[in-house]
Amino acid sequence: MKKLIIILILCLSTSLIAEGKKGKGGDDFRAAAVEYEMKAKKSLEKGYPEASKIYFRLAAIKKNAAKLADEGKWGDISWDEYHALTKKLHSLKSDQHKKKYKK
Repeated sequence: MKKLIIILILCLSTSLIAEGKKGKGGDDFRAAAVEYEMKAKKSLEKGYPEASKIYFRLAAIKKNAAKLADEGKWGDISWDEYHALTKKLHSLKSDQHKKKYKK
């Protein structure tokens, strides 16, 4: 019986803590957008304008996703362009790495 009461108390306290951390639906997307903007600026400073352009576009996609998430339009968020750009960015970074160490 003691174990059951302890489990119930833990479950209730966990759910209460989780409720206290409510934010907007798109908060994580906005945070990711800020990170992409920082990466875009760093890429530009390092002389990688193509990577910078991709990072800025990824940030814009995340900001749009945040707006749609805030409106509860989760089904309207399309990740097709996002995935294509991340694939292109990965390829671009791989090529830059090869050039850097080929010298």
